[in-house]
Parts: sequence; structure tokens; C-alpha cells
Amino acid sequence: MVIAPCFISEERRCHILSQLDDLESRRAAVQKERQLTCTLKHDERGMANGEHYAHENEEMVLRRQIRVLEDLLNSSQIYTPPTSCSHVSLGSIVKVRRTDDDRGRNEHYTFHIVGFDESDPTAEPQRVSYTTPIAQLLINAKQGETVSGTIGGIDKEYVIEEIMLPGADGSQAELPLMRPVPSSKA
Repeated sequence: MVIAPCFISEERRCHILSQLDDLESRRAAVQKERQLTCTLKHDERGMANGEHYAHENEEMVLRRQIRVLEDLLNSSQIYTPPTSCSHVSLGSIVKVRRTDDDRGRNEHYTFHIVGFDESDPTAEPQRVSYTTPIAQLLINAKQGETVSGTIGGIDKEYVIEEIMLPGADGSQAELPLMRPVPSSKA
């Protein structure tokens, strides 16, 4: 079985490395706390020390998050941002007009084609992963070209109105980050 590469931006790689540093620091602190409570695992009545087990569980969750991020880094390739607006590619920002609307609304959309786990549908422009159907439809299209395909079971048609380089419109949105694990300390 051939597995397609997972592309991420250099910016995302830096965010992941920063997250790994933070998670490793938190894991080391939790591990130290767990070791301190290990000697107090049972109180004088033989009752289990809940704090010890809470630290143990938190450390397990942190190790899992670290492993997920390390696996992502190890399986990813850094993509080079586009240097030309000749066609839509990974990293491009593309303005499109939907022309298939029966109501004649001619809706306009702007998409930033981003890496595997960098999508954010609430960002402006909307950040869509290169693996999504809309991105697959747009990739390699040229300005002025009409592209069509089925997305979500609906036939859609878009005209490529403009292709821009990242940052050309101030669109360097903050990347979504993995949610941190809440600390067991109140």
C-alpha cells in the first residue's frame, strides 16, 4: 500500500516543535510530582493516594500527545510556499466565484490551500487542507479557468478569479494548535 505524503508548512512545523517542548516540560514536571507522591501512594490507613494516580493519568495523556505530534513530524514533508501565481498550488490563496447556483447569486469565496492539519474554516480567508475536495478541484487551475466537480454530492462550478501568494493580502492567520491537557492542579 502506498501512503501519500502529509504536507505541512514550515510555520506549522515550528508550532509543532514548540508544542513538543511545552508538552515535554509539562510531562517532566508531572513525572517529578508523581515520583514525589509515589512514596505517599497509600496513607496510614492503606487508602490509595488519588493525587499520585491523577499525576500518573496526566503523564499518560501527555505522552500520548507527544507521540501524536512526533508521528506527525516524522510522517510529514515541509512544502515550499508558491513563488508564482501562474496556477493554484499548495500554499496559494485563491478567489473564486461559484457559477452553478440556480438562483443566480454568483457567490464569491476565498480559500487558502494549506497543509494537512492547518485548516481553519473560520479563518479569513478560509484555510482548507490540500486533501479536501474543494482544494483538489482548485489545485493546478489557472486564473480565468472554470473548474467543476462534485463536492458533498452536489455538482459545483467555480471560476478562478485571482490567485495570490500567502501574505499578499495580510492573510497569515494563526495556525490551529492542539488543545493542551488541563493540569490536574486546581
